[in-house]
Amino acid sequence: MSKTLCTFTFIAFVLLNENFAKWLLAMHVGGLDVVAAFHDAYKYFTLSGYFFLSCFRLIPYALLILVVLSQTFKNNDAAKGIGWTGLFTISIYNLRGYWFVQHAYYTPEHVSSTNAISLAFIPIGAIPFGVIGGAIGYGFVRLYQSLKNYK
Repeated sequence: MSKTLCTFTFIAFVLLNENFAKWLLAMHVGGLDVVAAFHDAYKYFTLSGYFFLSCFRLIPYALLILVVLSQTFKNNDAAKGIGWTGLFTISIYNLRGYWFVQHAYYTPEHVSSTNAISLAFIPIGAIPFGVIGGAIGYGFVRLYQSLKNYK
């Protein structure tokens, strides 16, 4: 498993969270500048809350790392394809989910009382998309290898 993939997986796990999505929302939907949006997004931030939701966010990333490690010994190129496409789809799904759950905070829409609960389940929903993304990456690598060997 490449160090670059490990680094980007760790960065995605640590930084691409509900607070980051709320910061982006505050800037793009709420119309706040960068600093005001940061203060607005992180005003209720606590380490205990971050670590609690990180336990849920860790699940798809840990599964991705396990699959990539299991494939590394068989076909390193396939492991890279699975890893990068899986990381991309998991990260996009999580950010999209956090964005839509918190979008109502910056619009006149009604804010659901279950928003906080759904923040824990978004990463669980990312697992099937990570599997699909990993399968697509694996398929592209296998296709590339077969076309390369065909010549």
